Order: sequence, then C-alpha cells, then structure tokens
Amino acid sequence: VLADDPKAKLNELFDYYVERNFVTKAYQERLLESAVRRLLFRDDPRIGAQYAQEKVGTSDFLVNFPFVHKTGNVVDRIIKPLYLGQDDSTRVLNHGGLWVDKIRRLRKRNALPKNVLFPIAAPRVESKAYRAYEEIRQDLVEVDVEVTQANNETKILAFASEVASPADH
Repeated sequence: VLADDPKAKLNELFDYYVERNFVTKAYQERLLESAVRRLLFRDDPRIGAQYAQEKVGTSDFLVNFPFVHKTGNVVDRIIKPLYLGQDDSTRVLNHGGLWVDKIRRLRKRNALPKNVLFPIAAPRVESKAYRAYEEIRQDLVEVDVEVTQANNETKILAFASEVASPADH
C-alpha cells in the first residue's frame, strides 16, 4: 500500500484485520439471521421454506422481520434474532429497547401474533453489559415475547415447527 502516512495506514489496517472493527451490531445480527435460516433449512427444508422476510404491522406502523410464518394471509409466527452481545450496556439498552418499543407498539395495535420468538445473543455473563441484557430480556418477556439463547437450536426448531392452532389468532 502506498500511503502519505504509513503509520496511520498501518493502524487503520490493524484495526480492520486484527481488531475487526468492521464487525458491527448490524453485521452480527445478519450473522445470527443466517444461522437461524441455515438451521431451519438444515433440519427440514419444508419448515425453512415456510418462513420469509416480511413487514408486519398496520398502515401507520410497519416493522420488518426476517422470519414470518403465515397461514393463509394471517401472520401466526415470528422469529427475530437479536444481537445484544456488546460489552457496552448503553448499546445493549439502546438496541434492545428499540425492539421492545417496536413490539409494544405492534401489540398495542393488535398487529402481532401471540407466537413471537427472539433468539438472543447475550454479552458475557461477567461483562458490565450483562445486567442491561437481562433488563431487555425481561422487558421482552413482559410484552409477551418468548426469549431464548441464540444458540438454543432445540428451542428455535420446536418453535418454528409448531403448527398454529385457530386459538392462536
């Protein structure tokens, strides 16, 4: 690389390739979504094919979800992987709180099915951010969302493969 300031360029490259500063929250969340997609198709391709990215809500408030299952035209299951693995409690609270607010607003509009699952990647238990993660986890439970660890394949598959009954609507 030719650079006017080789030391600055070296630091920039070190940050990118070694410190991996490109690994953002959005990137981590896409990785989680990819892992869930692979899981759904690996276990039973028919289950994976039943879930699609879709906007859910009302004419005044729509939210994009990566895994939406419909029976006919009725949304009956949603899976939303959520990355809260940051070590910064403020980031965990801001990102998680955004999703708690979206769910609360959709529930207020009766625009969500009963069956919503958030597989969540948590920060390290010994990190400062873990209490923030637990707060968001509890907030999600309070707005009637099932929560599991992002690596709990058994729970995710069980949720995804359950057949919705008419009572769920």
